[in-house]
Amino acid sequence: MSTGWIKLHREIKDHWIWEKDEYFKAFVTIIIECNHTDQTVLIDGELLDCKRGQKIYSLSTWAKTFGKHWSIQRVRTFFALLSRDAIIEVEGLRKTTRLSLVNYETYQGEQQTANTQPTRSQQQLKNVKNEKNKYTVEQIIDFLNSTCRTSYKSSTKKTIDIIALRLKEGFTFDDFKTVIAKKHSAWDKTEFAKYLRPETLFGNKFEGYLNELKEKTQDSTMKVF
Repeated sequence: MSTGWIKLHREIKDHWIWEKDEYFKAFVTIIIECNHTDQTVLIDGELLDCKRGQKIYSLSTWAKTFGKHWSIQRVRTFFALLSRDAIIEVEGLRKTTRLSLVNYETYQGEQQTANTQPTRSQQQLKNVKNEKNKYTVEQIIDFLNSTCRTSYKSSTKKTIDIIALRLKEGFTFDDFKTVIAKKHSAWDKTEFAKYLRPETLFGNKFEGYLNELKEKTQDSTMKVF
């Protein structure tokens, strides 16, 4: 049985997920089911990585987990809606799927309870980190807007959360600039131009984009010699 807490913001009442009871219940189920820590899962003799904020389930298993009246097709439809709204990312594997909950830290990150308030020094340190992250978020969004001719706001909660998560993982401002510049070069004036947005560029595939671009750069360097 799952233990621990999940967090939901009051703004959920203004979201389309709230409008259907079965959608809201299924969404909360996804948050509960996603891994709290990195794991390796054995599926039919194959070891698969399943990181924090991810879950490896087949569509039929999701249907059973969501409960009565849920079919595989209904799961597909629901996941398509969540993907379109940049709430989840679903990767089709050989015999199953890997679901990644975007902004997992928003729902399951560290939190303070009423009986465990931070000390003054801890709060001061947190404030310094928040101010530094806020400045970095503004820099990243400014670079994205100037490079891709977009007009995203650095004050949007979803944008702040997704960039803060990547910063917490150790990625730097230069890493963000690299992904933005290279993906703009690859996607601009193509059907993929619509994905030049924070949710896609800085989501769970961010590290993959960065490594992919670094590998291409190394290959090009080797060809010169």
